[in-house]
Amino acid sequence: MNFKLLMSIIVVLGLFIVLMVFLSIKFSAQKSDFDKNLQAEYEQKIEDLETELELLVNKTSKKNFNRDQIEAEDESFNSGENPSTNTKKTGSKIKSLDEIWNLYINYDLGFQIKVPKKSNGSQVKIIEEGKIVYLVDTSAEMWSNQDNVEQARKKTNVYEKINGVSFAIFVEEVKNDQELENFLQKVYYPGCEIGSKKPFNNNPDIFSVRFKTYKTQEEWEEKCHINGRFIILYSPNQGKVATWGMGQANTFKTKINGQKTTLDDNITNSFDFID
Repeated sequence: MNFKLLMSIIVVLGLFIVLMVFLSIKFSAQKSDFDKNLQAEYEQKIEDLETELELLVNKTSKKNFNRDQIEAEDESFNSGENPSTNTKKTGSKIKSLDEIWNLYINYDLGFQIKVPKKSNGSQVKIIEEGKIVYLVDTSAEMWSNQDNVEQARKKTNVYEKINGVSFAIFVEEVKNDQELENFLQKVYYPGCEIGSKKPFNNNPDIFSVRFKTYKTQEEWEEKCHINGRFIILYSPNQGKVATWGMGQANTFKTKINGQKTTLDDNITNSFDFID
């Protein structure tokens, strides 16, 4: 209880007791008209004091109620019962990790990945286009993927928007292996079949998917003719697949301790699905 409020109540109670004692001494069975008038005056004062005391008590009770309510709301918020804490995040954000890396988080597509701040001396750009996220090396290096990204974005068929582009990350929802294979056939080649699934970076919830290998060159060219490196990551628990090409040469490079270092594998290995 507030200290000043407590002192006010004590003072009022004290005055009330003093008046009661005074009246018990002052008035007897036989009183003059003057005494009766004086008694009426003091009785009115007592009534006023009682009213003030009641108001103070009510005020104290209301403050205690509000305090308890606030504490209850705080406890509910901290325990996760507040509905606002359960709202799913949307959009995307970029978080700086150190001088070299940013962490890119896409809540809509449900993944996160480390992206270098610069490559070949130029800023790395992130372009979001529906279910595809392009990581773009904006430098003038020979193997910069900037031109390929600009050309790919002009295509109307969504499944063709990652063809020939390094680090064009395509994320799709799939319920089972059959839907996974159907999706990959649209993105890569109509005859491609799933060959193997192995845990990705020792993560039991994410599998690195490889296509079936064929015994002859002719069979490969007919069914699953794909050149270059590519990544397919599948999470049955999340019901999602993410895939992107890595080209025939490294795309992202920077200097670390004066040495030029490729970053493509670091980017790939940092990928993770999120809820």
